[in-house]
Amino acid sequence: MASWDNLGELSNIAQLTGLDAVKLISLIVRAASTTRLHKRNCRRFAQHLKLIGGLLEQLHVSELRKYLEMREPLEQLEDALRWGYLLVNSCQDRSYLYLLAMGWNIVYQFRKAQSEIDNYLRLVLLITLVDNARIRDRLEYIERDQCEYSFDEEDKKVQDALLNPDPCTNPTIVLKKTLSCLYPNLPFNEALQKESEKLQVELERS
Repeated sequence: MASWDNLGELSNIAQLTGLDAVKLISLIVRAASTTRLHKRNCRRFAQHLKLIGGLLEQLHVSELRKYLEMREPLEQLEDALRWGYLLVNSCQDRSYLYLLAMGWNIVYQFRKAQSEIDNYLRLVLLITLVDNARIRDRLEYIERDQCEYSFDEEDKKVQDALLNPDPCTNPTIVLKKTLSCLYPNLPFNEALQKESEKLQVELERS
């Protein structure tokens, strides 16, 4: 998970320590409903995790921690979910211009996050040796739910307009339209200044 270090400060991870997998999934679902960018990806990710949360509730996941052999795989699953939360939360708090520039990289991180969470879930289930037809069916349904993450079409249009401007189209108009939606109460110059300041912070972190 080291490649995700630039998603947030370690203090953000520390704040999530102590929450079990079901509670972490609830946080992700809540955060996904308020994101500004990658809305479709965030909500697909959250919907997939809701399937997992339902299965974990059936397993009484908080009780599984009592067993020594379950602690490490559960901790790995929870760690992957914490990073998943930071990924979703970054689509709310980060600079619009930064997220736009990193569009396909963020898409890749959603794919990686889902893959890692599913792998750790599978490990937890293998260790429990659950012989229950309903749970097996739920797991198969989760595995079939392979979400297609992609760069939102509207955001891609803005990125294309800025990086490869059409002589017939003024990129400023495209950007102005988008920023007016993100900052409905601010004049364009102030909104652009706010995004520029956020972008500077992101570049310093990178």
